[in-house]
Amino acid sequence: MIGVMYGDWIWAAAPLQIAEPSSWIWAGTGATSQTTVAGLYQNESDLRFDNAQSPRDSPPWPTGPCSLTSARSIRRRRRCNTAPSGAHVFAAGSIGFSRTLAGPGTWDPTIQQLVANLFATFTGRDGAAPVEQLKIPSGAPPPEYRAGVAVTTVTRALTEPSAVAAAPDGTAVVVDGNRIVRVDAAGYVTTIAGNAGSGNVDGPAAQARFNSPRGVAVAPSGAIYVSDTGNNRIRVIRNGTASALAAGSRARMRGGSPTAAAARPASRSRWGSPSRPTGTCWSRIPGT
Repeated sequence: MIGVMYGDWIWAAAPLQIAEPSSWIWAGTGATSQTTVAGLYQNESDLRFDNAQSPRDSPPWPTGPCSLTSARSIRRRRRCNTAPSGAHVFAAGSIGFSRTLAGPGTWDPTIQQLVANLFATFTGRDGAAPVEQLKIPSGAPPPEYRAGVAVTTVTRALTEPSAVAAAPDGTAVVVDGNRIVRVDAAGYVTTIAGNAGSGNVDGPAAQARFNSPRGVAVAPSGAIYVSDTGNNRIRVIRNGTASALAAGSRARMRGGSPTAAAARPASRSRWGSPSRPTGTCWSRIPGT
């Protein structure tokens, strides 16, 4: 056994970034250290576990960051190995790999060339392998880059950022692990609600607890809406207090019975969208 298996869920698709473009596996792709494949890591991702039977001479190809349920930024593992039986083993690292290979609207020629190179190597051939054109719908569109866009680092004080929303006062509200924090233009970080530990607690913001939140929005009024994914709840923070706005059937409502709003399916709950004050924002919690 190569020791690679399911590692965690991926709540938001993440790209592959090629770290070793000179490797034989990328032959013929034209890949550079700047090449990315959008959405290769999605739904589930794999990690290598030491099962005392894993080969020691099959280093992984570094692939790129990926967001986990715990919001840790780590690197996934793709490996190629020859088993004692002579069988060739390739671990793709994510369930999204097959979609970037042949999925309509998502396939990427870089991944198709990679697979061709793999099979060529398995049969003893070297170099870039020929790739036959597949009779499938068009693949992923090429990325579009807008001129004049500059990227700067505002702060390095966050540990597990996973979602961000612009507040009316010009600050950014960020989901950082199980905390909801505010970051100003100078990079100063203050905690709005929650802490490093997980939980399912409403009440004063300083005492509120979240469980792997994965989304945030800020209304024109300054109210903060949080998708508390691990608790299957939509929470709202206003006037220094966190409360449940909607909850799915799997949510554990502690400290009292659910409110009428919380009892409704989350896909039917709505509130003013921060981007369109007169609009409607819809949300669905996993598991509902």
